[in-house]
Amino acid sequence: MGAFVPHNSMVSCLTNACIRINQMHAFDPIKCMQLYVTNAEVRVQKNRQAALALFGELDAAYLKPVFGKLHGQISCDELRLLRLRCLAR
Repeated sequence: MGAFVPHNSMVSCLTNACIRINQMHAFDPIKCMQLYVTNAEVRVQKNRQAALALFGELDAAYLKPVFGKLHGQISCDELRLLRLRCLAR
């Protein structure tokens, strides 16, 4: 199997994705970057949907319960914006 870079930065995640893709196909850095960006966008969208659902379930007056349930995957600033979106509905 190939090398492995610890997951502690975006560059290391991209490197690991490239290694996995290279093991399956001929290495193409553009495809590798597209795959990484697409996967990141999907994760961000899922986290946002989860935050909106939690604001619906929990008291939207406080960010900490939602932040805790999401294990800090969304910043407090983004949670404030999502809470405004939830309250505007």
